[in-house]
Amino acid sequence: MPLSRARKKEIVATMVEHLSSSTAVVVSDYRGLDVHELQTLRTQLRESGATMHVIKNTLATLAFNQAGIEPPTALLSGPTAITVLGEEVSKPTKALLDFAEDHDDLEVRGGMLEGKVLDESGVLMMSKLPTKEEVLTQIVGVIAAPSRQLVSVLNAPLRDLVGVINAYANKAEDEAA
Repeated sequence: MPLSRARKKEIVATMVEHLSSSTAVVVSDYRGLDVHELQTLRTQLRESGATMHVIKNTLATLAFNQAGIEPPTALLSGPTAITVLGEEVSKPTKALLDFAEDHDDLEVRGGMLEGKVLDESGVLMMSKLPTKEEVLTQIVGVIAAPSRQLVSVLNAPLRDLVGVINAYANKAEDEAA
């Protein structure tokens, strides 16, 4: 059953909204996945902060244009599923690639990050980026390192003094024995 003009406008408007707030997208061919597998994948992606949209290529192209993004026309052929990534890029990309590894019917074609079209290897590299929590942990570690070093330097004279006193006490015990 063909989509009505109103339904097509609604689909494009929804996609424009998602694309406008996205940091990246991943384009896949989902041909061969059954409804249950697609639902499982969508649930995993939603849990990691992404949404997957099955959309006609003409409507996807229109949505990209309306969002002010150059459409990845080389990736938009055949049955297309577009995964829209939010703040987090690596976690949903990992989930998508893990699912594709377990399900041969899902083929990741490529993606886009900050307006640049990526091939499948680029999507793989996106999955290896650190998560937001990992970056924050690294920043805290870098900020905390100087204070740990300062404490170590301040404790060194006291530690050295205790070592000298222990050595002197051991020497005195050896001489007394």
